[in-house]
Amino acid sequence: MQHLWVAVTELLREYRQMKKSTLIIIVAGVVALGAAGYLSLRERQVPVPELPDITREPAPEMLTYSAPEAGITFSYSPGYYLKERKEGAGNRPELVVVLVEDTTENREVIDGRSTTAREGPTSITLDVYPNPDRLGAEDWVRADTNWTVRTSDAAPIGRGSITGVTYSWDGLYSGKTVVVTRESRAYVFSVTWMSPEDPILKEFDRVLESVVIAAPES
Repeated sequence: MQHLWVAVTELLREYRQMKKSTLIIIVAGVVALGAAGYLSLRERQVPVPELPDITREPAPEMLTYSAPEAGITFSYSPGYYLKERKEGAGNRPELVVVLVEDTTENREVIDGRSTTAREGPTSITLDVYPNPDRLGAEDWVRADTNWTVRTSDAAPIGRGSITGVTYSWDGLYSGKTVVVTRESRAYVFSVTWMSPEDPILKEFDRVLESVVIAAPES
């Protein structure tokens, strides 16, 4: 009987040792798997490259045109070429200013140096006329024989610091004109384009927004 009890006790001790060893093996396996997973994850990590320092380029500085004798100033984009022609008081018009996209071909055409026969480019123009009767814009448009034929749709317009009338017309290109009068002068701004998406239309709006008309210098 005593020998049986000793045998049972020995079996129980071995069983407890076996459970403890099994637990140790399991824990060691879990730790090993966790370590392997961590190392594998680190190997798969790709360092994030540093983003370049992106600095937004400043908008190009606008150019300014001023004609003190006509009492007018406006701004325009540097991507346009400006040509001025002064005729003197009493002539019709007294002053002509033309803006075209600044390309070599357009410069040659506007400056009269082109050797190739072609139509003029789309443009923004300012014509300054005498207005001795100091008529309002609508009355001046309807009284002037140069404009009455094509101004039946003239409508009021306000843009920036100027107010006047505007109308559209068609010829070689589509066109739009804005007429402003101030004291003894009439200022006629026009733009021509081939497509409604042409950038020159936005430039025309920018020019009108920047216009300042003051008393002309004597």
